[in-house]
Amino acid sequence: MAGDQKTLRALVDNTVRQHFPHHSSNSDQGLVEWLKEVADRTALTIAHWMRVGFVHGVMNTDNMSIHGLTIDYGPYGWLEGFDPDWTPNTTDSSTRRYRYAQQGEVGAWNFARLLESISPLMEEPKSLHDALDSYYDSYRGHSSRMWAEKLGLDRFQEGDGGLVSELTSVMQLTETDMTILFRTLSTIQEPDSNHLTRAFYKEEEIPKNEWNSWLDRWWDRVDGRPDRESMLNANPKYVLRNWMAQLAIDAAEKEDYSVATALYEMLKKPYEEQPGNEEKWFSRRPEWARNRVGCSMLSCSS
Repeated sequence: MAGDQKTLRALVDNTVRQHFPHHSSNSDQGLVEWLKEVADRTALTIAHWMRVGFVHGVMNTDNMSIHGLTIDYGPYGWLEGFDPDWTPNTTDSSTRRYRYAQQGEVGAWNFARLLESISPLMEEPKSLHDALDSYYDSYRGHSSRMWAEKLGLDRFQEGDGGLVSELTSVMQLTETDMTILFRTLSTIQEPDSNHLTRAFYKEEEIPKNEWNSWLDRWWDRVDGRPDRESMLNANPKYVLRNWMAQLAIDAAEKEDYSVATALYEMLKKPYEEQPGNEEKWFSRRPEWARNRVGCSMLSCSS
């Protein structure tokens, strides 16, 4: 469709009319305002991925939606040990373009390609810079709010960025389960790393001094009264880890669908305690799944 502005115009007009009727595509300003909403939806979705440790794995432009929906995520995964450089996609293992920590930037890059495609319709294409700036503003805003919720802060304020950076650094000193760490952090009654032991893969490697230093800083920031309701609503108890899905697949291949059914019921309420599921599913990745195909990384055809 290169150079076919008539078809491009018809496509954009129909898209805005059918899916974003509160916007107009009849002017540069109308298009920019519509694109700002697309930017915000995209940024919000990715901020949520980051909040729960989800890695899409194949964030090509054709795998993203103007509605901020998650589509075509074959090689997906949730972080087990917290590793910002992890990607679940075998075909991404050399460049790690779609690694966990890069998802916000890839969202911006993909959104910029959308802006390029719309530019032929603009009288002043430079005004599209406002839409791109709005993506970064939205992502920073959503990310800050997510961190405030995860850590039980009253709001994200100056200096909290350092608190977050220190936390993510300490989490990488030894293999640390992200889901268990944050859920457990939501319930501790004092700043003592001994209460977080369940989140670590090797207890003898726990950097207790570094953890206690960070916990003291966090405890002081929240005046010893973190917003626990906010934390429990932001930090899921259960996520669909790949090894869990593999267990369901293994059982289904034997015509036993009970594991799939149990996971389905559990994941309807990922933020609830569900005592009956805790021992089996609120747990670190088992050693058998560390390098098993389908549990550690997947291909695009998985």
